[in-house]
Amino acid sequence: MRSKTSSLVIVFSIAAFAACSGETTENPGGGSGSGGGGTTSTTTSSTTTTTTGSATSSTTAASTTAASSGSGGGAGQTECEEACAKVEECSDLSCESLSINCSEPGYECASQCILDTACEDLNITNTDLLVCFSDCDAGAGGGNADAAACRSCAIANSCLTLCALSDTCQSWLECAQGCFQNDPQPSCFDACDTKFPGAERQFDAVYSCACTNCDESCNTVAAPCN
Repeated sequence: MRSKTSSLVIVFSIAAFAACSGETTENPGGGSGSGGGGTTSTTTSSTTTTTTGSATSSTTAASTTAASSGSGGGAGQTECEEACAKVEECSDLSCESLSINCSEPGYECASQCILDTACEDLNITNTDLLVCFSDCDAGAGGGNADAAACRSCAIANSCLTLCALSDTCQSWLECAQGCFQNDPQPSCFDACDTKFPGAERQFDAVYSCACTNCDESCNTVAAPCN
């Protein structure tokens, strides 16, 4: 069974991408170093000694051998490691800040979402990316089918975006994620509402958006219109 860490942790953490949206660094390091296909030169010397009569002369010849270093294409890396390299290239973030641990199983699908997304599109406004994360989580056993449909619909309609960007609302959103995964029924979401009253304005907006756009898929899960 995969790691219990949810791909939706990435959905919440990726809010930080918004600050970096459109700020793309291409090939930092100028094509050398890791993945840059750099070239290392090795110089060897040989000495030839010639004796003519009483005179001895030495001639030193230097030869240079160029050895190619670096793969230039991430050879030997896992998909997760390639995705992490892309995250670091495209933003000031790291996989650690996104709660991705490549030493653990379960991040292959989320990594592919990152690899399939253009560098400039790695931000919270890209609902296709966030839905991809949500679908990964659902496919790995992250809740039942109704909960997965509700959550993906809410993400696709940007119902969670403002909450994810709010420090006040993020704790409520993590609580709601627990409901999506472990207890997808209105009473669980009600408990989250009670636990985080300071986020009421933000989570009311989430419910309002879900009621407008996702009532059919979310009615039995979170009853957003109630």
